[in-house]
Amino acid sequence: MSAARRLVEALLGWLEASGKIGILILVTNRARGHLASVPTSQRLWAPWQLVALVLVTTVNYVWQVPYFLHFYGQFGKTPGGLAVPLLLTFVWFVVGTVMMMTKRRGGVTVMASFLTVEALFYLVHYVSGAGGRDLFTSDAVLFIASALGL
Repeated sequence: MSAARRLVEALLGWLEASGKIGILILVTNRARGHLASVPTSQRLWAPWQLVALVLVTTVNYVWQVPYFLHFYGQFGKTPGGLAVPLLLTFVWFVVGTVMMMTKRRGGVTVMASFLTVEALFYLVHYVSGAGGRDLFTSDAVLFIASALGL
């Protein structure tokens, strides 16, 4: 039996034991009924790899808020213009995600270009030595931000 199957069976066992299985069945049936009315060509494409990428990248972007407040909010001075590239790259990521999930032409290209730029950013960050110093710090905010970027 595969690990994924064991995980699903354990989750279903927990839901059944906690009395939440009825809610899961209701939600599943509603989703199944909705999907039946949507043509196959219009359904969202979301394999687990894309879902994992979206989750990790979104958490990374969200974590930039406490990171920014921790390092710059307490001193009352901020490095100029950092919010602009952060927002632009997040929009870039969202556009690529939506294009891929809706199976639009160019979605893979947009997402691949985003991931290439992100990988180059982190490569420069770690080659410069900053990444290594960030991972061996007692500052939890900095450590989590660096670990998310791995």
